[in-house]
Amino acid sequence: MVPRLIPAMLAIATTVAAGGAIATAAPVNIYGIDDANSIWEIDPVAKQFTRVNDTGLGGQSNSMAYDTTRDQFFFTNAATSSLRFWGRGSTGAGSTPAVATLSQIGVGTDPANASYYDNSYWYVTGGQQLLHRVSFSYAGTTPTFASTTPISLAASGYPASNYGDIAINAKTGVLYGTTTGGLFYRINLATAGQPGSYAAIRTGLTSLQVSFNADYSTLFAHSYNTGRWYTLDTSNGNLTDLDFATVVPGTSNGFRDLGGASTTDTGSTCNIAPPGNSDDQFAQVGTTVRYPPKVRIVGSDGAPQAGVEVTFTVTAGGGTIGGQSTVTVATDEDGIATAPAWRMGASAGRNTVLADNVGTVCNLTFSATATAGPPPDPDRPNDGGGTTPQKPVTPLVFPDALNDPGVTSLLTLPIR
Repeated sequence: MVPRLIPAMLAIATTVAAGGAIATAAPVNIYGIDDANSIWEIDPVAKQFTRVNDTGLGGQSNSMAYDTTRDQFFFTNAATSSLRFWGRGSTGAGSTPAVATLSQIGVGTDPANASYYDNSYWYVTGGQQLLHRVSFSYAGTTPTFASTTPISLAASGYPASNYGDIAINAKTGVLYGTTTGGLFYRINLATAGQPGSYAAIRTGLTSLQVSFNADYSTLFAHSYNTGRWYTLDTSNGNLTDLDFATVVPGTSNGFRDLGGASTTDTGSTCNIAPPGNSDDQFAQVGTTVRYPPKVRIVGSDGAPQAGVEVTFTVTAGGGTIGGQSTVTVATDEDGIATAPAWRMGASAGRNTVLADNVGTVCNLTFSATATAGPPPDPDRPNDGGGTTPQKPVTPLVFPDALNDPGVTSLLTLPIR
């Protein structure tokens, strides 16, 4: 939402909490990006925020938009002149690949606002009466740029020379926007660009960034300049102060832009599940390993997460998983996803399988060694396949008689 350039400042990894809360219909995990290109997870109801990814990008990032279906956040980066996406839960360099150039999506610099709706990334060009719809095609969950459609808002009455932020209610198809001049408005996307599709709701507000919660029941607002959070009434533009501010550590301001919300936080963890060690196994070529790959996903509260889809993919060795190169399995009530039988490839050597899921909470690689002959017994120490050498036992030497020299006389004891 913030159009002016501000030097990037290093954000300190932290979780901040404060007291008080309000009731909403669904969990609130809103995502924002700061001046140092770090992504944060914010819960303005529980009054806490946590840095969840340091993208490693230079320059400035803006215009976040959340795809609820695939748990992906799109945003623009000025340094790379690109539109990028982040799979929720992944971290570090390489976690935000580019999907299009800024020129492809129809803008010379970052547009400072965005929202995701109907398999498309939407933004309003700053200072112009243009709404852009950027569409994608998908191979699995990987987006590929398809087209950009500009929609003129002049006929609808949308005022020119406005910068600001937008949020789309995916249930109603209505776009809500704010401007740096304090305007709060709405656009019916079904008739966008036509007379009557645009309507001003309120004027005189402070400059705000906006994001719906996960079920679109509440529109939240955030001030970059102060870091303060509010709820914003979509019918009349009234603000309710939540008595909560997210000033990024090391700075005096809040988040550059907001991107939408998820029903779950990124505190979920994914680990190799017992019983048995399904990693670092041995099996003869063309046969299955003893323990199939298995992972367990738990939430930030430690509770198992059922129904989470985990994809197991053969990544080396040429083997199969359940007779295929990739298979998707849902976690059970204990949060465990167990892959079908993992069969080694036709050649001796290292075989690997990647366990991954949308949002990349899981990103684990299982390895196994395919052997030309029978593999070592996993239940005994690896001694090279031979028997354990036996140490000779020194026989005991008994005296021939009790009166032998050097032998201490013993008491006479009755023998029974």
